[in-house]
Amino acid sequence: MTAIIIVVLVAAAAFLLWKTRQFDKTIPTSNPDKGAGDDASSLSSQNGSDAAKATQSASVDYSQPVLIDFSEDEPMRGREKRVKPGKGEGGSFYAKVAGITFNCTPSDVGVIRGTVRPEPTNAFDPDAMAIVSESGRTLGYIGAYDLLEYRRWCRLREFPFVGYIIYDGYTLSGRILAINPDDADRRQRMEQEFLMSIEANLGIKSC
Repeated sequence: MTAIIIVVLVAAAAFLLWKTRQFDKTIPTSNPDKGAGDDASSLSSQNGSDAAKATQSASVDYSQPVLIDFSEDEPMRGREKRVKPGKGEGGSFYAKVAGITFNCTPSDVGVIRGTVRPEPTNAFDPDAMAIVSESGRTLGYIGAYDLLEYRRWCRLREFPFVGYIIYDGYTLSGRILAINPDDADRRQRMEQEFLMSIEANLGIKSC
């Protein structure tokens, strides 16, 4: 009887020892070469990196003289994504030329200049703002999407513009940058920056 009790006790002790070793294997161990201070330092460094990225993203400088953001993964027609400065800000207003297919032909492709002026005698829309070339020909109009905002911005004054017309083989399209004429130096600078942008991104030269 005593022998049986001893065997049971030995078996129980062996079983408990085995369970203890299995439990120890399930506990995660830290890198022996890295202490707790290193872990905290790594976490702090990662958080600092994330904060730096967030700060960099939030501090984009939109004052740079880049007027158009072109996207290379879209066809030429309608590639203009964003204008800096925005519509009605910084003394300029960027808009699509509406009705261009009724007033222009592929021979008009290139840089265009002229004025945007009210056209109260327009039989279809007395609020229309006509885009008129330097030669006096109507190239198109400020589109309905931009019209109300543009009329508020220009206060129904006649503003000069610089722009372009492109042809993708099927359809004509155009964009203009109307510029407040009150500051002649600023107007000249903005016009030059715009022309540089379209030459660099669309290959359209001013002369």
